[in-house]
Amino acid sequence: MNEKEIELNRDILGMNEEMLLINEISQKHENYINTKLEEYDITYTQFKVIMSIQENTNISQKEMSSIFDMNESSVTRLIAKIEDKKFIKTTKNPNNKRKKEMKLTKKGKNLLSEVQLYETKWNKNFQSNLKKDEIKELIRLLNKAKTHRTRKTIFGTNYKIKRIED
Repeated sequence: MNEKEIELNRDILGMNEEMLLINEISQKHENYINTKLEEYDITYTQFKVIMSIQENTNISQKEMSSIFDMNESSVTRLIAKIEDKKFIKTTKNPNNKRKKEMKLTKKGKNLLSEVQLYETKWNKNFQSNLKKDEIKELIRLLNKAKTHRTRKTIFGTNYKIKRIED
């Protein structure tokens, strides 16, 4: 291998390393949250659907299938399981019988509150080794990578990232 090929390979490996690190952090986060979700007998995907209903009160199943990159029948089954577990309630839209309106139940709201406390612990632990300016820079870079994509976000849903105050 010549020097240019070695340099190119380092660049490629560096890019792969960054994506592997992002994936590793994401996987550790998902595993951490799953330990809490097991208490409620729901999956991480079911939880993300509950969160999306909370954040987007008028979200349709078609929009969900696009956000989660799933076909509509899979989303329908997913929503039915969540409703069976009493985290959401669906009703037919009075203006369009083919559409369902989805709302969180008290049990669903309690789940979000519980997991939010758990999430706060994760965030404190994750940020404990970083300075405020490093956190700001990390957020800036991740948002830059995220907004590079059109239509869908890299992460599936449009999570709001809390800004660190000076």
